[in-house]
Amino acid sequence: MKVWTKVKINQKNKDIESLTKSYINYILNDTSIEKLQEKYQIEQQEIDLIYQELASRIAGLLILYIGKDHRRLKEIYKKYQINPEKFVSFTPELEGYVEK
Repeated sequence: MKVWTKVKINQKNKDIESLTKSYINYILNDTSIEKLQEKYQIEQQEIDLIYQELASRIAGLLILYIGKDHRRLKEIYKKYQINPEKFVSFTPELEGYVEK
């Protein structure tokens, strides 16, 4: 029987940890999280929890990607493709060098 569950990975992997921290800083740097925190007086502890949960999920995706576990990545994609109208329009954003 297939059961959807969250898995915690206790073994430290410095590459995954470093990549995750960089991606979190990239995603949440100067974003609306700080604006929301100011507007709704969200405690720093709650913001830290958001960062931690996001880091855990990004690290999990990185582990699956590096391990080339395409089946599980596809399962996550299918499960969370529930509300596509939430993201009406967006522009992919990348930081770094682009070859022209």
